[in-house]
Amino acid sequence: MLNRCIACRARMSQGAICPRCGCDFTLAARAAEEAQRLLGRSIRALAQGDALAAKNLLAASRRLKPQPLERAVSAFITERAASAFIAERAASSFIAERRTTTSVDSFPADISSD
Repeated sequence: MLNRCIACRARMSQGAICPRCGCDFTLAARAAEEAQRLLGRSIRALAQGDALAAKNLLAASRRLKPQPLERAVSAFITERAASAFIAERAASSFIAERRTTTSVDSFPADISSD
């Protein structure tokens, strides 16, 4: 929750209403709680292997309240996707190279030995 009131900078107690100016931060508190829940669901989705759901939940969490953990998880998903893409490209390149090498290796080793 807030340490100080955004409106008057008074110290906030545990409640969502400023003791000095009466500003009500109930909706802001609910949004922060929902952002935290969405972040937790995102991490669970990632742990279950559903990167797309994790990314969508992270985006929803970010819209409510950007958080350092949300940015770290987002960076992890991006890095993981990049690594998977690179590995896939390397594997397909290896397969293509293997096919080329195999077709060249099928020719006689020394054609000019006659």
